[in-house]
Amino acid sequence: MRVGFAGLGDLGSAIATRLLNRGVDLVVWNRSPDRAAALVAAGARAVASPAQLAMECDVLLLCLTDASAAQAVLFGPGCLADAGGRCRLVVDHSTYSPADARALGARLASSGVDFLDAPVSGGAAGALSGSLAMMIGGDPDILARIHPLLSAYAGNISHMGGIGSGQAAKICNQIIIFATTAALAEAFATSRANGIEPQALAAALEGGFADSNMLREYLRGRRTGDKPHMTNIVDGLADALSGAGPAPSAGLLHQALKDIRIAASLAPTNRHSPIATVRRLFERAGADPRPPGD
Repeated sequence: MRVGFAGLGDLGSAIATRLLNRGVDLVVWNRSPDRAAALVAAGARAVASPAQLAMECDVLLLCLTDASAAQAVLFGPGCLADAGGRCRLVVDHSTYSPADARALGARLASSGVDFLDAPVSGGAAGALSGSLAMMIGGDPDILARIHPLLSAYAGNISHMGGIGSGQAAKICNQIIIFATTAALAEAFATSRANGIEPQALAAALEGGFADSNMLREYLRGRRTGDKPHMTNIVDGLADALSGAGPAPSAGLLHQALKDIRIAASLAPTNRHSPIATVRRLFERAGADPRPPGD
């Protein structure tokens, strides 16, 4: 089976690298072609358009910024839908709303292409170690056929229901993640105001009830200097809470805010709920306050 991959950001590149390391025949495309160079050096083949991916692969994996990016790859100029190629299955690891997933799935179905919405959690480190958590919406029989490929980079693969349910589960995941992120940022802003450096506090919390995968990922970034997104986002929020000015990681905060807005729109809560409070905090930290798509 030949696999196509579109979207070579930090997470997408890590998934693609893991697939190459497992001997998968991989063809890649990215809007910025230079992102494919390392993968090509490792054995992948790069093509010039999503349509070429569709012509050459049996299954297409996506890992893009949002639903509009997925729509562009699948239905824009030089897209998969125009190619009429051999690809009959799209598995999308991007994160967006359940409604967007259902719309993409219906449109692909009209072209005879199957679709699974399959967002993941665990970051680039989880992809490289093959331990991602993957939440899937779609036909369980299709999932059963593709499961061996997905298990190359995901250690926990869960079928949640029909198309869109993978995204609904991921948004629940994001509510927990970003509420925890906000709590870590407030703790570190408080520690700094009282003369304790955030790294020292994080190390002191290891092994206690406040410990978590997110705390450990933050601390790993602090210790190594190779800061993952988690470290940068927490530090940016802590700076905002401390009144240190615009966060240096405003781009990351903006991407996070996309997921937070979706969560706030889906959660059956009010403006005083934790996710609504987190949304205001992220906006205050310097992310663009405009709604997605503006």
